[in-house]
Formats: sequence, structure tokens, C-alpha cells
Amino acid sequence: MTEAIVKLIDILVRTTFAALVFTLASDITIKGILSEIKQPLRLLRISLVSVVLVPAVTAVIFKFFNANIVVTVIALVAAGAPGDSFSLFQVVSKKAHIALAATLMAWFCILSPFTVPIWLALVSKFFPLHLEASPLAIFLTVVPLTIFPLALGVFLRELFPAVSDILKKITGSFFKFSILIVMVGGFVFAVKGLSHFTAQSVMATCAAVTAALFMGYYCGLPDRKDRLTSALMVSLGNFALVILVVHISYPKANIISEAVVFVIIRWLVIMIWYFMMRQIRLKRDGTL
Repeated sequence: MTEAIVKLIDILVRTTFAALVFTLASDITIKGILSEIKQPLRLLRISLVSVVLVPAVTAVIFKFFNANIVVTVIALVAAGAPGDSFSLFQVVSKKAHIALAATLMAWFCILSPFTVPIWLALVSKFFPLHLEASPLAIFLTVVPLTIFPLALGVFLRELFPAVSDILKKITGSFFKFSILIVMVGGFVFAVKGLSHFTAQSVMATCAAVTAALFMGYYCGLPDRKDRLTSALMVSLGNFALVILVVHISYPKANIISEAVVFVIIRWLVIMIWYFMMRQIRLKRDGTL
């Protein structure tokens, strides 16, 4: 029974976030995507922060805190695999730049079959782990969840706007309905995963997420909304890739409960910093 529920939640998570990407992509134009691609130095700067600095700093933090090994696995894989579908929702909810976020998500997912295996090999040398995932398995995981619905949403908006509007309403409604089921199921399973989150694990998670946020925010982008977008994108690891890597590396392991707790803590840290910075900006400039 428990396995069936886990499978159902896994399917819902995949379809829910694919629907989310399509819904948000339906408001993005090809021109908007091209305008971001025409700034390769900016993409390169964010990429270096995301695939080099954030994973390295995360590894140092978790080594220092000597966190629980299960939480360490989740954090290390997430740090080396940016481009989560939910990052687009975070960007939209905080009124950052959706075109930049969509471009970064697609770019990170294109990079992941090349960068993630290298990162997993490095991690396994410095931690008592044996993490692995083939480039093909990574590619087949990220494309259906991110790149395909993103490309479909953008091109339908450009070529068939009437069809896009109809599908956007359907996928948007599906997302709102299914995310409630996922959240309820997630919180139920989260109780089981709490046992792995020792004080050291919680502190390591908070420190790593905070470091990623600040590295993403202060990576040299001139516009505040772009900095906020970058911060959110580099601090949100791909949930599907975390599950994939653990499943391939340890076929008998089931870490969905622990991964849900990690995601909840990560979300809380992001929200706390967002509202703190928002209040500081309001007091300093009188604007949001």
C-alpha cells in the first residue's frame, strides 16, 4: 500500500511540474528567450556559480557539519543539479524575470547530462558514497519535465495563441488541484523523514541554501530582479534528479520522505531571507 502511494505521488509530482512549466511558459515569447540568449556572458557567469561554486561550497558545509549521510546525499545531488521546474513558480511569485528563469532552467537541464556525472564522481571521492547516473538517464529525466513543456508552451504561444490560452487554463487548473494532493501526501511522508534531520543536518541545510542564495544574488548582475532570479535558480536543485540518482546508486533505498523534508526546509530558508531582504529594502528605499 505504501509503495503504491509513493508511486502515485511520484507520478503526480512529474505531471504536476510539467504542467506548471507549460502554464508559465505560455506567457513567454520567443523574443524574450532570444534576448536572454544574446547575453552569453551573463549566462556563463550564472552557470559558473551554479555548477561550480554552489556545489563546492555545499560540499564543504556538509563536511564541516558532519550531517546525516542521507541528508548529505540529497543536498549534494541537489547542489550539483540545478534547473528545478518549481523554480519558475518561485520566480513568478516573487515578481522576478520569468524569461531569464526559463532560459536558465533550460540551459541547466541541457548541461546536466554532462556536469552531473562529473560532480557525482567528485563527490564519491570525498564522501563515503557511490553516486552515479548516466548522461542518458539524466537527459531522459529532465527533458519531459522541463525542456519539452517549456518549448511547447513558448511555441504554442507564438504560433497558436488561441490554443495556448485554452491549454494554459487546463494545465493551470490541473496544477492547482494536483499540487494540493502532492503537498498533503508530502507532509504525511515528511513526518517519516524527520528522523534523519539532526541539528547538524538542519544547520548544514540552512547554511548551504543561504550560501547558494547569496552567491546567486551577488554574481554581478546589474538589475535587482535579475539578481533575485539568479539567486532562486541556483539555490533550487532538481528534485527529479535527486530521486533518479539515489534510485540508480542505491536501488533499494527510498528517500522521498527525507527529500520532502529537505525541500520544505529549503523553501522556509528562501522565504525567510526573501522577506528579510524585502523589509530592509522597504525601510531603506521606501519601495519593494
